[in-house]
Amino acid sequence: MTAKNIFVGNGSSNKPEFNFEATRSTVTVLRPNTTSNSDLKWLASCQKLSIAVTAISFICVGAVYSWDVYVQKRFDQQYNKLQTLKQSERQLIVANESLDHDLITNLDRLPVKLVQEKPQQSIFITPVPASPVKEVSKDTSPKLFDPLGY
Repeated sequence: MTAKNIFVGNGSSNKPEFNFEATRSTVTVLRPNTTSNSDLKWLASCQKLSIAVTAISFICVGAVYSWDVYVQKRFDQQYNKLQTLKQSERQLIVANESLDHDLITNLDRLPVKLVQEKPQQSIFITPVPASPVKEVSKDTSPKLFDPLGY
């Protein structure tokens, strides 16, 4: 049954009147199918599979994220170490140049005068002639009384 709202045209009150008309409706009865049991098993196995895939993907995402955080942390440590080494290098270069400058500016005050090198003042060492190669005996049998550990 359905109800229809009908407005009656009395000028003072617009109250709806309900008109119930009997209509014939068709009812569909659903009966369990014999294949629905296998469908339910298939759906349950699909649900279990999707839960397993979700868990594995969650674990993989967590592993990748933790690896990324670890790599970033190591990169930051190594970068800070590199910056410290660069700063130390600059400080050493400045100190070396400062010493060179002090040495050059104070050459006049040194008690010993520096002289420029000449080839006549250099000492040249001649190499030793190569010694002849000794023949190794072809007897490879070990001797009983030779110490092996020395």
